[in-house]
Amino acid sequence: MTVETTAVFLETRRLQLALKSRKLESQEAEEGASITLRCELSKPGVSVEWKKGTQVLKSGEKYQMKQQASVNELLINKVLPDDSGDYSCVFGDQKTTASLKVKGRKKNYLKILLFEDFFLKDFHIHNYTMFFWRQDVIIQLFILSGQHLSVFV
Repeated sequence: MTVETTAVFLETRRLQLALKSRKLESQEAEEGASITLRCELSKPGVSVEWKKGTQVLKSGEKYQMKQQASVNELLINKVLPDDSGDYSCVFGDQKTTASLKVKGRKKNYLKILLFEDFFLKDFHIHNYTMFFWRQDVIIQLFILSGQHLSVFV
């Protein structure tokens, strides 16, 4: 073993010792929230790379990376269901991975249950019965000759 090979071996060994970490913790979040993943290494000042799956993440509006002493953070702003997945903090030839699960907000879904079109004397009446899933409300609309609107809940 030459002096150069020994130096590379020692440097690699020193780097491996510096890169022991506390595991990332998996998280759940509501859609629209911001979350922070923390990767804490045993040695301060070591650069890390953040990934979602195999994709390297870049700092910007969606993702912000911070490093303070031995703690590296990934802030994910305004999470969406598409942000769910495995995130990794990669350092040297090692990594720690955690899952993020984003629960989507319930949307207001509308279903027209019944549509009737009929005439009463001189009035043309459109009757719509609708159901809104989110509020669990049934609304009945009567439109008279396209001019009047009555709502019954």
